[in-house]
Amino acid sequence: MMKNYLILLLTIATITSLKSQSDHDLGVNLGLITYQGDLSQSAINAGQLNFSTGVQYRNFLSPKIALKTGLNFGKISGSDLDYNISRGITMENKLVEVALQAEWHPLGQKSFEESGRFVRNFSPFVGLGLGMVFTNETVNYSGDGTFKTEEDTGSLIVVPIDLGIRFAISPNVSATLHGGTRATFSDLLDGVSENGNADADDWYLLGGLGILYTW
Repeated sequence: MMKNYLILLLTIATITSLKSQSDHDLGVNLGLITYQGDLSQSAINAGQLNFSTGVQYRNFLSPKIALKTGLNFGKISGSDLDYNISRGITMENKLVEVALQAEWHPLGQKSFEESGRFVRNFSPFVGLGLGMVFTNETVNYSGDGTFKTEEDTGSLIVVPIDLGIRFAISPNVSATLHGGTRATFSDLLDGVSENGNADADDWYLLGGLGILYTW
């Protein structure tokens, strides 16, 4: 399965690179991930933050418009043992996300002047795209109720929405700080729906630092 992810990532990167007129970024992400759903006590489930890693490839079609392909790995978790002992559900879900985003860099500029001199700069950006997240959840029930059987999805379509800022540090090094949310259009990201609130979809939040090689 991992081989298929990498083939998809490289295919998209190759297609977009044929249209490039400016910079390319390739590098790694380190960050945090959490989720909103049936087992989260607040809009941002800060008590269940987990580490995430990933890789990204960004291709600037112009100084202000870029396409980014990303592959992210992380684990979400949730528990209602602290506030709903009678239900007693805990969950862990290992996620693999692959997504393509269009980014708008309103302050974007080329990294090199016509003379060839490097220009150190920064650019805030907004990203919107489409992707898929592959799930592998483990749900445990320790409450005293009768639990309904839940559907096992395996994968979900996601819409990634990101905000960030990119720093051009040197001719070959750039960095990003970014964060955003993922709409899943499903209540089964955490494996809990019929045993929770089936009318509310699950989301997850992802963000962190990217260190990138630029050429």
